[in-house]
Amino acid sequence: PRNPPQSPVLEFWDPPQRFGGFWGVLGPPRPPNPPQISGWFWGYFGVFWGVLGCLGPPRPPNPPQDQWVALAGGDGAVRVLDLESGAFTAELRGHQDLVHVVALREQLPQVLSGGEDGTVRLWDLRTGSQVQLIEVHKYQECSRPQLGKWIRCLATESDWMVCGGGPALTLWHLRSVTPTTVFPLAPPQHHALFHQDMVLSGGVGPALHLLQLNGDVRGRVPVSPPALRSLCLHPRSPEHQVLTVGGNSPKIDVFTNLGYRAFSLTFT
Repeated sequence: PRNPPQSPVLEFWDPPQRFGGFWGVLGPPRPPNPPQISGWFWGYFGVFWGVLGCLGPPRPPNPPQDQWVALAGGDGAVRVLDLESGAFTAELRGHQDLVHVVALREQLPQVLSGGEDGTVRLWDLRTGSQVQLIEVHKYQECSRPQLGKWIRCLATESDWMVCGGGPALTLWHLRSVTPTTVFPLAPPQHHALFHQDMVLSGGVGPALHLLQLNGDVRGRVPVSPPALRSLCLHPRSPEHQVLTVGGNSPKIDVFTNLGYRAFSLTFT
């Protein structure tokens, strides 16, 4: 729509912390008011922006795209929500602490999750079972014990995964469970995604990192937030891609070219 709605098109909450709260992104302590997830669809900008658990457009084979979303829970569970019925259709348990992040696999009914316990877990959505466990902090090349073992950023493409947080941001081959590239970024990274032949990441510090898969840093682009928490790449138009960057700031930066910020949206 040319005139986007001024109120959320999706809003739900967890009354009296029934599920432990979907507060995994921020971690404890939990707020006095019930956790709430809201989303706005900005048709003009072509951006869907979510708070606390937005994955971007889901890509499962069943049901069709955009009809369900996976949520990282503060009680250590991953839940799958059917957007049409509003019902939770699956609850995946295995993490020993809160879950920070989830990522859907392309062309497969599988989801990855990363949490405070330092693990990345692969789940089969057909059976609701865990099929793979990776204890990232136990790999010497990734481990940074002075920063902790928590996993905050996680993305996947084909047979590859990138993850980081306390451990260094690292590219993994999933089938062989092998770390192949450790990216030379000292600060903890909070969000990462694959884009063409690169990994985009952000974390502590006002910069968007453009990383080549061999570990080279192609660029560092200045951004408004002093720390980045969320990157969202609009995937529907390859010719006119839009990247939004949010973090510890009332501003959301909008990129139409990865080399510079086009403009910022300010929320007060």
